[in-house]
Amino acid sequence: MRRRAVVRSAVLVSAALLGLTAAGPAAMATASAEAGPGLLLSVSGPGADGARSVTLVCDPPGGTHPQPVAACAALTAAGGDPNALAGEPGLCTTLWSPVTASAYGEFRGEVVTWRKTFANACVLHRDTTPVFDF
Repeated sequence: MRRRAVVRSAVLVSAALLGLTAAGPAAMATASAEAGPGLLLSVSGPGADGARSVTLVCDPPGGTHPQPVAACAALTAAGGDPNALAGEPGLCTTLWSPVTASAYGEFRGEVVTWRKTFANACVLHRDTTPVFDF
């Protein structure tokens, strides 16, 4: 029964994203919270190779994220705060090709509403891997 609820949540969050992408963070957070536990993760902007999004559920790890176990572990280590993600070491160019990452929904019982713009896709990847590595 729990698996059906998780799958239903993922489907509802994905449908909400399709209908609310232009509506803004408040509407996306509301839709994600109504769909159940889990996060809607999105990346968009000229340096992002097109807008894309996935769902991430952590109890148990799942959703449409390609690496849910690693992403959940990274978020757990960061206390559920995307600003505190460890990322990975590395150098990036100073090219300004901004990408915006966002996370809306629920992580381990806490509401998450987060949005941040990075200088380029390399900086996003370096600072947020594996959570926004999709």
